[in-house]
Amino acid sequence: MLRRVCKLMGLNPASYTVADKKIMFDQGNTVPTDETAGYGVGCIFQHRDGGEGTALYVNEGSESECDFNAMATLTAAQEAALDAVTGTALDLGTSLTTRAIDVETTSASVDAGTSVRPIYMAHTATGAGSVGHRAEFHTLISAALGGWSNALKGYAEYDASGRTNGLGSAVCAELKLESGCTQGNYAPLEVEMVLGGSAALGTKSAMSYYNVTDDGTTFNTGGYFAILGDGIVDTANGMFDVISAAGFDACLKIYSASEGKDYFIGLAEDNAFA
Repeated sequence: MLRRVCKLMGLNPASYTVADKKIMFDQGNTVPTDETAGYGVGCIFQHRDGGEGTALYVNEGSESECDFNAMATLTAAQEAALDAVTGTALDLGTSLTTRAIDVETTSASVDAGTSVRPIYMAHTATGAGSVGHRAEFHTLISAALGGWSNALKGYAEYDASGRTNGLGSAVCAELKLESGCTQGNYAPLEVEMVLGGSAALGTKSAMSYYNVTDDGTTFNTGGYFAILGDGIVDTANGMFDVISAAGFDACLKIYSASEGKDYFIGLAEDNAFA
């Protein structure tokens, strides 16, 4: 009889003939009290007197002491976010706090050798000749916006007790090359300006923008436009070359793809250029 009932319900008869008389499915107006015996682990309970989020329970306890917990369901906001992933855009309206993704973490790590990575995504490219393979943030501007707009922002903040004993940055671009990189051009950072056929350049447009906010006087007095790290050393005709020339003490090498040749930017040890 049990085999026939199982087959009619689309269940595996073999698994239920060895269920040792433990209840695997149940229903009623009251969820079984915790620590009640007789329910198999994974038993499904249909709560006839429940509602949204309380209609279906599963035993996550044991056969001798049950522990029925409501099976998680998506909230309206989560369902909307899921729709955004599957092709229907999540409408944020005019809210400044509603987000499609909002992740907040903390860490008390004291490991001085391994970076803490609250969010980690790994991807392996194995298709020869393919392109891209990047995480992409695409912002379409369809209105006259205000004072600023960005497709991607890195923001690192230090409070009065915070510091980095080495190098701190808001964004890190790091590229590792191996012996197979015998062709192509490589750079940790690519900056590209894309102009349509009738594009305008606004008031002033540039390949990069630098600014100091809040206490600009402090940085303008003691800061640097750029720092060349310990790995960039004086090399004859190299990227950085200490020279003796009229008005210059060193130079930086750049390459012009349009001209197909190297050029050098002169540097001086003082602003007198003597």
